[in-house]
Parts: sequence; structure tokens; C-alpha cells
Amino acid sequence: MALTSSLYSGVSGLVNMGNAMQVIGDNIANVNTTGFKSSRSTFQDIMAQSINTARGGSQVGRGASMSDVAPLFQQGSFESTSSPTDLAIAGNGFFIVSDPALENSVYYTRAGQFHIDKLGYLVNPAGLKVQGWKMETQPDGTAEIVGAMADIQVVNSSPPVATAQATIAVNLDSRVSNPVDPRSLEKAWVQKNGELAPNVDYEYKTSLNVYDSLGNTHELTIYFDKTSADREWEFIVTMSPEEDKNIYATLPDTPPSERGLLMRGFLHFTPQGSIDGIYSKYNNGIGEVVEEVSGSGAQYANSKFYDAGGSNTIIEFRLEDIEDLPVLPEMNSGQYVLTGKPTVFLDNNADGQGDDQFYIVGFDPEDQTLTLTDDANGTTVIKAKIGTTNSEHIQRFGTRIRNFSDPSGGTDLAVDNDNDTAENQNFLELDDLYRINPDDETTFVTFTSGGNTYTVVNYDAENMQATIRDSANTETIYNITAQDIEGDWFNVSYGDHNYPQLKAYFLPPSGEAMPTTGWDRSAQMVELDFGAYATVTKNDDGSYDPPSTWTTEAITTTQYANRSSTLFYDQDGFGAGFLESVNVDSEGVITGSYSNGRIISLAQLGLARFNSPSDLAKEGGNLWRETTASGAPITGQPRTNGLGSIASNALEQSTVDMGTEFVRLITTQRAFQANSRVITTTDDMLNELLNMKR
Repeated sequence: MALTSSLYSGVSGLVNMGNAMQVIGDNIANVNTTGFKSSRSTFQDIMAQSINTARGGSQVGRGASMSDVAPLFQQGSFESTSSPTDLAIAGNGFFIVSDPALENSVYYTRAGQFHIDKLGYLVNPAGLKVQGWKMETQPDGTAEIVGAMADIQVVNSSPPVATAQATIAVNLDSRVSNPVDPRSLEKAWVQKNGELAPNVDYEYKTSLNVYDSLGNTHELTIYFDKTSADREWEFIVTMSPEEDKNIYATLPDTPPSERGLLMRGFLHFTPQGSIDGIYSKYNNGIGEVVEEVSGSGAQYANSKFYDAGGSNTIIEFRLEDIEDLPVLPEMNSGQYVLTGKPTVFLDNNADGQGDDQFYIVGFDPEDQTLTLTDDANGTTVIKAKIGTTNSEHIQRFGTRIRNFSDPSGGTDLAVDNDNDTAENQNFLELDDLYRINPDDETTFVTFTSGGNTYTVVNYDAENMQATIRDSANTETIYNITAQDIEGDWFNVSYGDHNYPQLKAYFLPPSGEAMPTTGWDRSAQMVELDFGAYATVTKNDDGSYDPPSTWTTEAITTTQYANRSSTLFYDQDGFGAGFLESVNVDSEGVITGSYSNGRIISLAQLGLARFNSPSDLAKEGGNLWRETTASGAPITGQPRTNGLGSIASNALEQSTVDMGTEFVRLITTQRAFQANSRVITTTDDMLNELLNMKR
């Protein structure tokens, strides 16, 4: 009889309505749960029972079963918050989080209630770490993601950044027709020990602060003065002499006037007052060395350096030729690498002949010493001290003499070299004078001054004097003072933005060379942007051809009929800083604002989406887990591949609709009551059946 079957049909209805009520209760319970997605229960009938009827075979239903309980992944509304790490997704994506306590434990969530923990990781309330990509700032200023997806960590401090580019735009008064001082700015700096006076030594100056690699600030001062040429201004770039740490500047014999001068040059302007060309040189700021030696080869003590085996010619070395050698604190360590090392010859018997070959294999910039060895096994190792006060040979290699001073008060001899057609060759190299042998006329140095020819026949390095012979064969001793010499200048190189760049030693030389340039690692190259960049060609040897054209920029130096003034200045260096706030943009890029003024892109959030998100498995704690039915996650950056965008200072609210849930509550209750009536009615029918026997 079908009465018992109807009982089971009613029971199936009760079970289904009970489960449906549980789904409704879960939805209502999570009405305020962040990122919660409401679920919906659906039902299906059970396979029917076949019976025979007058018209043939028919089917009678046996009740119902629950077909599915599926979350409804619809967009929830946003709730505004005051926390920048509260994040909501506008779209189909999920945040990706990982449990640090479990290996390869990856979960997905729509709840963006995150915060930064004590170690700087971005985590959810349960401590699961949010996943994304680290970002690094590129040379052009943009930020790019690097590496694979990993835990997002917000760095609490910002390291210092050395200044690589300084921008300065000034207006130089076109009504100024003559220089304030007929001397060059460089010579005025040297003669006045860097203490220049306005309207006496220069027309205008401006200053800006730059940073070294440790975050220390240094003031660069740029002096300008009109030249006698039309629409041309001279400039020099200087720093405090006390802060100049290049090797030559720190030698005890170096006069203060030789320090702090970094760049010199000229600005040329068009008739319209814009930059037509910039011609500049930078001061290399590196000296040479030669001095007493000591060590296992004690017989070489106080020996000088000679240029060839058996020669009596004493030589000097540029420090830039050896500054990339390693520091070798231990003597007799053996097994030196000699390939490419400078070679010198020493005199072991004080006969004035350099007949013992040594290699310079090490350099210690702090102690100002060289390490020399006679062979690769270090049989004889010598420490050579540089820059000592008793040396008669401590002069700058490449020093240029532009004037000889008459100690008797007579007329000085200004080197003009009118017979030298090379540009800007109105000087003598001090190194050439150093090689003069009074007994060998082939070593004499000739120059012109005022149309007359003179010959330097002897050089007294200890007293800085030169014996000069005139055309009448009269020999006179002249002094060479600090005011008569100029530094070792080189044509500027150009940086990544085609601005001329200077070399500064804000920190002492390290003794280590950069592999790309060969310069000491402490050398700081700073591009100087006057508001115009050059079109230049870099040669294979690293040198540059003279700029073919100069292109002015929106912010640029001008020569107008207005008072000289600074229009704009900026630089790209920073001191050390600490995190003050974070921000997240719509693309999920997390930026940190630091106390040093830097705003750094630190990381970018990763999002994931699934082809069948309703088949994800709930893990509790607002987490979902990938299943076979959901498909593999499709990951990427926000606002790509349909993943959605990020809203900061917002949380996604639950998608539960109370009105809908109450309606479902009523209908489920009525359905439950109806199914219970089926059971009670069937029970009454069975009772009637049993009563038929009575």
C-alpha cells in the first residue's frame, strides 16, 4: 500500500526544509560578516515509483531531496572605514592569503580587513599573510614588480639615496656686460681660498643641498660671472673645502685653496636668452703618490719610484690608476695577482738608478699606503707611505702652471703659449717640469709669454721654484705658488639624461673600483641640469664627442633683462626616513610615505579568480579553498584579466538581504508545516485502516 510511502515523502520534505532553514539561519547570522556571500538552497524530486494504471504504466513521486547549496557571488556594497589597509574588491577577484604555520597553504578571501603586523607583513585578523609582488623603483623613476608572488612586507624605514641629478634654473641678468672680476672664477677661488665675495669676485651665486650615500647633506654652491664675450657666462660648482674627501684634498700638504672645486664651465645663450650650449669640465680630485718605503725589503727605505729599469728618472703615479686595487693589510701574504698592476722600479743601493722592478698590488686609502711586491709569491713585500711631509715629490699629477711669479717683484711670466694652436693650452704640466734634468737639454720645457719664448731649465720641487732662461740666455729663478697652479681637469661625461656630470668625494675613497666605470665606489657622480640636455655620442673608450646640439626644457636657465635670481632647484637624493603612512591605489599598489619625503611603491596586491567560484570549499574565517570543481586560480594584478579593482579605506559588506531571507523563512516554515501535515494525515489514514478490524 502507498500510505507508508507517503510517510517517507513527508519525512523527506521535513528534512529538506530543515536543511533549508539552516541555510537561511546561516545567512542571517552572517548579515554583518565582512565579505560574506549569501547561500541559496535548491531542491529536486526523488526518482519516481512506477505503478500500473488503466492507461498503462505511470509514475508516483517519492518525495524530494536537496540538490545544491551554492553561494551567490554577487558584488557586495562597500562600507567606508578610516584604515587605509581595509580593502575591498570591485569585481570578481579574491585576495590571496597564506598561513605561515602550514607549508603551501593558500586560501582565498573577499574579506579585506588587513593590518600590518609587528614584522611589517600585511595580514588578516587570523595572521594569514597577504600575497603579492615586491616593487622596485627603476632608474627612470617608475616602479616595476620583481620576482615571484610572495608575502607582502611593508618596510618601516627608507634608506638614504645619494643625489644623482640636481636641477638648477636661474636667470642671469642680460644687462650685465662685463665680468665683476677679470680673473676666472676658478683662479679667484684658488687665490682667495674659496672665500668669494659678491660683486667683487662674482655676479651671482645660488646653492642647493644634495645627499651622499649615507644620507648626509652637503651644500653645493654655484657661482656665476659674466665674461667679456657676448652672451657668455662663466660658472664654477663648489662644495665646502672641509667636506672635500678626495685623496688629494686630504693630503697634509694640500693648501685649502685646492679643495672643494668640483666643476667649471661656460653657459652660452642665444639672442633670445635661452641656452645655446654648456661647456664644462670636472675636477678629478685625485693626486699621485711616491714616498718612502719600508717592510721586508728594508733596503729600499726612502727609495723613490723610477720609470724604467736602470733609469734615473723619478716618476709619479695617478691615484686613479691604482685606486681600484684591493686593500692588503697583511704583508708577505703571497700569491699576488700581477696582471694589469702598475710597475715601478726602486733603487736598492742609493746610486740614483731604479733597477729593481716591483708591482703595486694593493692600496689602502685610509692609511694612504701602497703594497708592493717583487714577484707573485711575495718574496719581498713593501709598504709605501704616501703624502708624507718629508717628501719632495708630493705634487698633483696633471697640475697645470699658468704663471711664474718673480720673487724680486719684477714682471711675472704668464704662460700663453701663443705658438701652441691647441685650444686652451695656455699652461705647462708640472709633471713635465718634474722630469727636467739640468744636464740634459732635451728635457727642458719651452713656453711663450707675451710673444717671447722662454725655457725652463731646472725645477726645484722642494722650494717650488723654476729656473727660466730667456732669449738672451739670462736665467732667472721664479716662484710657483698656489695661485699659479690649477687642478687636474677633465672634459665632463654625460649621465643617463644627457646632462653634464661632476664627480664629488663626499666620503673618503674606498679603494674599490666600480666595474662599469673604473671609478672609486665612493666617487659620487651628479648630473647637473641647467634646463638643457645635450645630444652626444659616447665613444668605445668611454669618452664623449663634443655635444652637437642642446635642447632646452620647460624649466631652464635664461639670460633675460631681469635681476639675476634662482627660478627653480631640485635634486633626487634623500636622507634616511621612517614610515609615516601607507596608501593603496585602485591597481593594488601599496605605497609608503616616509619622513624624508619619499613616496615609495613597495608592493602590488595579487588577485585570483575562478571559472566556477561557487564550487570553492569554505574553510571558515571568511576563507575559501580551491577544489577540482572550481578549477585552477587565474592570478594577476588588479584591473587586469577581469580580476577587478581595489578600493582602499573600504570593506565589502555581506551580500545577505534581510528582506529576502525573511520571505524564505516564511515559505520554508509553511513548507515544513505542510510536510508535517502529510505525515499526520497519513497516520490518521493508517489508524482508520486498523480500525476496520474492530
